[in-house]
Amino acid sequence: MESFGTFAAVLAIAQAFGLGLVPSLLLAALAMSTSPASVLRVVNDLHASGQVTERVLHLSAFNCALAVVVFKVVVGYWVLATAGSVFQALWSSLVVLVVSAGLGVLFGVAVPALLRRTGATARDATVLFSLAVLLLVTLTHGLKFSPLLATLAFGLVSRHRRVAFSQAQRNFGSLGNLLTLFLFVFAGATLDWRDAVAGLGLALALVAGRLAVKVAAVALLARAAGLSWRKGALTGLALTPLSVFAILLLEQTRYLGVGLVDDLAPLAALVLLLDLVGPIVTQRALIWAGETHSGKAN
Repeated sequence: MESFGTFAAVLAIAQAFGLGLVPSLLLAALAMSTSPASVLRVVNDLHASGQVTERVLHLSAFNCALAVVVFKVVVGYWVLATAGSVFQALWSSLVVLVVSAGLGVLFGVAVPALLRRTGATARDATVLFSLAVLLLVTLTHGLKFSPLLATLAFGLVSRHRRVAFSQAQRNFGSLGNLLTLFLFVFAGATLDWRDAVAGLGLALALVAGRLAVKVAAVALLARAAGLSWRKGALTGLALTPLSVFAILLLEQTRYLGVGLVDDLAPLAALVLLLDLVGPIVTQRALIWAGETHSGKAN
């Protein structure tokens, strides 16, 4: 409800501002995502744990997975509408989704089983898990499928199978810090400040609409999820950061000979705004929920 409510709200706002149908659909799909990199950084820095923290981590992963699925469907629709090729449209959407998710699930089942069999869950878990992720990314990227969806499926399945990497460092330790830095440098180098300024008005409206839907949807279902209304609202508030992999998804469309990143000026402003403000909002939400050291001290 939260993800598709966000999709509907962003689509309606983009259309109200006169954006074309396909750019509006793409923008709505990308706005569904929540940044796992930003959320993980805040959670790790604050040593946060609890109901809100766990739900934010899981919802971030689910939001990103759903955003990839919807984005691929929209790209397939765009290919069909412009090129008229049913095969190319199916390949760029359905086939990519199924194969990418399938490879992620396969790794998510095989890697934990291998680690349990070799007894490596208690040692060198960071290195082994990192190598598995890098192998999966290399494989899917080389085959021109979706590394994002594959790794998300891998992580979700591994977590669902309750694999505990007792000696693994959070966020892959120093390696994760380095890769996170490269991710944000890449995003900053890809975005154009002129696009960000041009799309600032629409971006502000999208930020407000996106945040309102996320807070309302999670709060509405808070009781059913075993949370208080307050913690439900704080969970929705903590989902503010927009995932930088929105830029990576658009870059992947270049495989199709499409420069979609140039058609979405509001996305540049949206990513820059929420990458700067989003982590601060997440930090405050976790502190207000009393799930950090500083929150407990207060």
